[in-house]
Amino acid sequence: LLAAVTCVLLIACFNLANLMLTRSTARTREFAVRIALGAGRGRIVRQVLTEAVALGLMGGAAGLALAVWTARALATHAPRADSLLPPGTMPIDPVVFGFTFAVAVLTGGIVGLLPALRGTRSEVTDDLKDATRSATAGRGHGRFRAALVAAEVSLSLVLLVAAGLLIRSLTHLYDVEPGVRVDHTLTMSVSLPVTRYPSPVKRSEWFTELGDRLQAVPGVRSAGLTSCPPLVGTCNVLFFYVEGRPYTPGKFLSAEEKSVDPRYFTAAGIPLLRGRWFTHADGVGPDPQHPRLGKIVISQAMAKAFFDGEDPIGKRVFFDFEVQRERLQGIPAPRYEIVGIVGDVVPSLEAPIRPSLYRPLLDLGSNGATILVHTAVEPLSAASSITHAIHSLDSGVPVAQVRTMDDLVGRSTSDRRFTLSLFVGFAALAVVLAAIGLYGVVSYAVSQRIAEIGVRMALGATGADVTRLVVMQGLRPAVAGVGAGIIAAFFAVRLLRTLLFGVTPLDPLTFAIVPPALLAVAALACYVPALRAVRLDPTRALRAG
Repeated sequence: LLAAVTCVLLIACFNLANLMLTRSTARTREFAVRIALGAGRGRIVRQVLTEAVALGLMGGAAGLALAVWTARALATHAPRADSLLPPGTMPIDPVVFGFTFAVAVLTGGIVGLLPALRGTRSEVTDDLKDATRSATAGRGHGRFRAALVAAEVSLSLVLLVAAGLLIRSLTHLYDVEPGVRVDHTLTMSVSLPVTRYPSPVKRSEWFTELGDRLQAVPGVRSAGLTSCPPLVGTCNVLFFYVEGRPYTPGKFLSAEEKSVDPRYFTAAGIPLLRGRWFTHADGVGPDPQHPRLGKIVISQAMAKAFFDGEDPIGKRVFFDFEVQRERLQGIPAPRYEIVGIVGDVVPSLEAPIRPSLYRPLLDLGSNGATILVHTAVEPLSAASSITHAIHSLDSGVPVAQVRTMDDLVGRSTSDRRFTLSLFVGFAALAVVLAAIGLYGVVSYAVSQRIAEIGVRMALGATGADVTRLVVMQGLRPAVAGVGAGIIAAFFAVRLLRTLLFGVTPLDPLTFAIVPPALLAVAALACYVPALRAVRLDPTRALRAG
């Protein structure tokens, strides 16, 4: 983002330099008269510099008002906006604004210095002789202005390519199949006070009763409980061993773990591929010294990763943390039998599918859980009825984080969308500035070639011929800028590698679309001055020349 801001600043500098250079060229004769009357070149340079600094000061002042409005808008729509800009705080940091304001003023002075020196370097006698014609820029001035325009177009193309890659990434992200139901699904979290529910058995009984009551709520199709809501990233990882395979302590397998109740898979829309889901009877039991054979359900990715070519159903695993507990506390490490295989669920939209396993939530006696409800109505409209069902069991149980699955998906992509909006804004601003700069150069060139255009039209040149002449002249620096921008983009977009999803930094489609689109904008910027040239009266044009 800092690089994007720098690109926009450079483009603005190039535009200002073009403006100052064109203005100093138009005032060449004025400078010559002043020098002839005794004014020193240093004094004229100071005058031009003062004008440039004044532009910087006015731009900084206008930028303050725009920055306050923009900062508030960005902070409002930014992820975790409350922590980014707490209520009552200033949207602009004084130190940051002081630095940027100083940069604006300094930039105005530096950008105005070169045109000031060039405008006072010509010979006084030659400038005074040119009393009957408009002051025109030499080839050196024209090439310099064209180089500035080419640089603007080049930087604009880099930002456009970056924005295009981020748009493609976000599109691919929304195409990801999460593996769980998103529509008509509501989530909320509950936590039991340990003082009122000190026993794991009591907590499990409460959650069992809650599941039954949620099923009876009007508008609820299915409801399940889980230790961690889907699509929020990795919640827990367990290290395990497979019974019957060579056992070496410390050389374990790993999988992501969630604890769920028997109705969770139906509520989440996770398909059963083989075997069965949990029942209320599954679990190692309440006596840790005499555990029963536990049950687990694994994902398809876990079956392929650790049981490729085998039938996982009926295989037994045991967990490393329980092996360590057995060694230290003497509590036997239970074995868990795989009873089912379900479809894969991505940890988040950006993360790849990983091996995962599910344990019975009710067997663990947890004091907190996330409720996942699939509704027949609009999810949030059922929130009050669901909350009432929870409080009918215990009015003191807090209900928090009431969100739809659509909201969870939006939160998982919020950082990318915010970054994308910034890049698109910078790219759009860069293109507008580049188009303005190109328009200014071509428009100035037309004003300097009025006599030539009048001669061409008097000799029979058509409006299409003049339009083609003006547009092609303006497109030369744009084409050069696009060529240089493509080369720069090849290297610059590699910095975006960590922000891209499902697309490579050198995405052919993006590089195929952006350059022609930018050239089309450049052609439009050249076409407007060309229309003015076509409307010239040849007789008046010849008199002006």
